[in-house]
Amino acid sequence: MAALCLDIHIFLVFFSGGTQIVDRKEIWRTRRVFFLTPQIMANDLSRGTCPAAEIKCLVIDEAHKALGNHAYCQVVKELCKYTKEFRVLALSATPGSDAKAVQQVITNLLISHIELCSEDSPDIQPYSHERRIEKCVVPLGKELTEIQNAYIRRMQQGAIEGDFALCISLYHGYELLLQMGMRSLHTFLRGIMDGSKGMTRAKNELGRNEEFMMLYSQLENMFLDSASSNGNINKLDQITSEVTPTDTRVMIFSSFRDSVQEIAEMLNYHYPLVRVMTFVGHSTGKNTKGFTQKEQLEVVKHFREGGYNTLVSTCVGEEGLDIGEVDLIICFDAQKSPIRLVQRMGRTGRKRQGRIVVILSEGREERVR
Repeated sequence: MAALCLDIHIFLVFFSGGTQIVDRKEIWRTRRVFFLTPQIMANDLSRGTCPAAEIKCLVIDEAHKALGNHAYCQVVKELCKYTKEFRVLALSATPGSDAKAVQQVITNLLISHIELCSEDSPDIQPYSHERRIEKCVVPLGKELTEIQNAYIRRMQQGAIEGDFALCISLYHGYELLLQMGMRSLHTFLRGIMDGSKGMTRAKNELGRNEEFMMLYSQLENMFLDSASSNGNINKLDQITSEVTPTDTRVMIFSSFRDSVQEIAEMLNYHYPLVRVMTFVGHSTGKNTKGFTQKEQLEVVKHFREGGYNTLVSTCVGEEGLDIGEVDLIICFDAQKSPIRLVQRMGRTGRKRQGRIVVILSEGREERVR
């Protein structure tokens, strides 16, 4: 048996995009079981580096991504050019948001048999624990409501409303206003007006709009000295403050990097009770630096080991990484996408009971979630 185990490990291999092409060709020739991203396999198939005709089983995790021209779809198409003698095992906790999306996955991955498991299934029960879901609806408050209405009026002005690209940019500011408050809107607009966001055209258009500049000046004066106050972030502060044991693991999701940074800065005031770290994707913007894969894995390792007990993450933390045990999930911005919401919720309740808190702004966000 010992010799058999040794042989199995000799045939297993993991490689990434950093593995040289010449080395990958030798790995494909000598190994039997490969752990890799679909992008690498698609590239190696197209180059002829991967011996397609010898592939007998393709295991796909997060199979709901197999839509359109995703790398999963490319891999299956490339394999079919060389052989029909291979099996596909596709796994997903969220197969699709509707029947049409599910059917696309089935078609793209050549699925012929579906096995459905729920949390009540006998083979799932040992790995699933109770998850308590709470919804917190936060009133906007008089001051924020006034700024919200004024901002919407500025967006609906003819010159701005007719510029689609500008409206998209300003709508991002509107979402920041609802989720993070007036200070985040002010920071966003200041980034446009001082040129740090690189949105020269938006800066010029808004600079010519007298009413918009009046609103911007109002926000500038508001935050000369005063501290940020917003119901959502105050509610988040309250929830995390109530989590007293230092060994409790907390994961907070927000779609925007600016929000992630602001939340982390707020939680740092509770150190050492709260030991917080941000968790973002690879891309680097003008004001924010992305995480390399090595940095991401290092953060996850420290979180699992207890170096950090609170992780503030963008969507990059929703799936595909072994985050470890999480006791409390806080959705700072509830997702319209059921897939993304389920993926977030699935981060807790794996080995022990979990709690999920969804923070919603009163009004539009509350109604659509």
